[in-house]
Amino acid sequence: MTSQNKNTEMLEVVAAIVVTAGLVAGNLLLFSPLRIDKSIKAPAQEDQPVNTTRPVFW
Repeated sequence: MTSQNKNTEMLEVVAAIVVTAGLVAGNLLLFSPLRIDKSIKAPAQEDQPVNTTRPVFW
């Protein structure tokens, strides 16, 4: 391989890394609000009635 081929290949690798990192960062920035959506609230927990009956043994 010549020096120019090695430089071209290294440039392609660096470009691929930069593009991939940009895509990952973009996805994180765009879709992270979906995981932390404060407009959706969990249903309120209802008070559980206390079971005061005794077990029946036959």
